[in-house]
Amino acid sequence: YGFYPCLAKPLTYRKLKFIMGNVKIPGTLPRSAFICAVFLCAMLQAGCPSREDKTGMPDLPNLTPIAMHPLSKSPVVSGNTAFGIALLQKLAPESETGTNLFLSPYSVSQAVLLAANGTTGATRTAYLDSLQVGSAPLKSVNDDSRLLTGLLRPPSDTENGKASPAYEWTVANAIWSRYEPKQGYVDACADFYAADAKPITTADAINDWAGKKTRGRITQIATREHVEYSDLILTNAVYFKGHWISPFAAESTFDEPFYLTQGAAGTREQPFMHREDRQMRWYAGSDYEAVSLPYRGGMSMIVLLPQSGVTANALVGSVSSAEWQTMMRGFRPTWIALSLPKFEIRYAEELLGSLKSLGMPVQGDFSTVSDRLKKTAINAVVHKTFLRVDEKGSEAAAVTMMAAAGGPGPPEPVEKPRPFVVNRPFLCAIVHDTTGTVLFLGVINDPKAIP
Repeated sequence: YGFYPCLAKPLTYRKLKFIMGNVKIPGTLPRSAFICAVFLCAMLQAGCPSREDKTGMPDLPNLTPIAMHPLSKSPVVSGNTAFGIALLQKLAPESETGTNLFLSPYSVSQAVLLAANGTTGATRTAYLDSLQVGSAPLKSVNDDSRLLTGLLRPPSDTENGKASPAYEWTVANAIWSRYEPKQGYVDACADFYAADAKPITTADAINDWAGKKTRGRITQIATREHVEYSDLILTNAVYFKGHWISPFAAESTFDEPFYLTQGAAGTREQPFMHREDRQMRWYAGSDYEAVSLPYRGGMSMIVLLPQSGVTANALVGSVSSAEWQTMMRGFRPTWIALSLPKFEIRYAEELLGSLKSLGMPVQGDFSTVSDRLKKTAINAVVHKTFLRVDEKGSEAAAVTMMAAAGGPGPPEPVEKPRPFVVNRPFLCAIVHDTTGTVLFLGVINDPKAIP
């Protein structure tokens, strides 16, 4: 063992590697020579006046508890947390071993709230129950959702004398309808969720919308089948890009082994970012520990690390909404030497089955949107996400699309139709209507099936 300069803290080979960055130490270096070298380094640096001189990272001021906004107690906020955990717990056991699972509960709930505003009675109640907002009336949920939208807007941040948003954040909603929606529904969704009303045209139109709202990170959400077989499509897109308050130094990023999930093959060399901080928010649960990494402007990334022997999927099952709240209240400033992978992932999932199991109605009365949608069935809920984490910060995006088909169909005629069954040889013609010109004419004796 040696010692950190001026800090009297044990220094192992791994920690020395962290301090020295990418400097390679010969694997054949004798243990005695290694100890002497570290001790000599400590002696030469023993007179250093401060930690800042050595690392360029001064001690941060003592952290104070985060002042919570009154909206933090709203069912919209607590329900979003509970809903996100429940959805994660539903999907985690179904995911393949070693695959990523990355959701935006906020994006999904925004789309579901657009649907809830289009329903009435028991269907509306069931939609709100699936979002775990309790007995809160829709008006209260809408009001709090609008207030939350305002609070999520980034504050101004001044750097090098120039003011700009502290982080990038976009939330967008859209209502795509085959029939002209009622003005009351359009106004409510525009007022509370800033939703635009658009006609259903092509999948490209929806995909272009998604790409623009996510800075090109998610460009495919709708298919031709979604458009052809849906009368109502509700979409949400969110995009975030933030910078760490304390960035990771690029020279302190180097490869280390990442131990893959049980069932996957062995380990993989992965770039790890390293940072040491005396005032990092930290919390220890019964089977995990967590750190909170702040972005500029009032956002943070929470990283939960399971204890050795506990899988990530098992941890998902044990973290309840109440435990999450306990963790958020329990973060304390602690001296942490952090090693975090540098990575980028994409995730896509069809959520209809999972949301149905959480209580979201699949069929209902959407006549609040249009009288032709009185009998409507949700036929798809597509969710796609993107996440990138590097030395500067993080970038994340999500798009959620709910597609529904409905309508009462044509009215029943008074008389029964006369059967016309073409099950024997027949004649056919193609005629120009306004002139009567026969363009094609023939007798079909053996209509061949299309190969």
